[in-house]
Amino acid sequence: MSRPVGLPKTGGRKKGSLNKKTRLLSDVLEDRGFDLVGRLLEVIPELDSNKQADILIKLLDYVYIKPRVLPEKTSEEDSLHSSLMNYLEKRKSLKKEA
Repeated sequence: MSRPVGLPKTGGRKKGSLNKKTRLLSDVLEDRGFDLVGRLLEVIPELDSNKQADILIKLLDYVYIKPRVLPEKTSEEDSLHSSLMNYLEKRKSLKKEA
């Protein structure tokens, strides 16, 4: 049986914390004195421009959030939106008259 809708998640790791394998890799690299970012900064200028572009494009996924594609509005949502906007406009005009 699944958890009821609206019931907050309990247990597990906190949002944003590293999982065990990622933390282990990070610890091993740090223990051995390996600076990943520093090494990338040394190596990238030595590569041809196409390879540099490939690496930078791949790194973008980890730096910038991908935009979400929003689902298209249904006609019901459009009419609800129109009704709400009309109501707000009428209310606004009534306040001006008062």
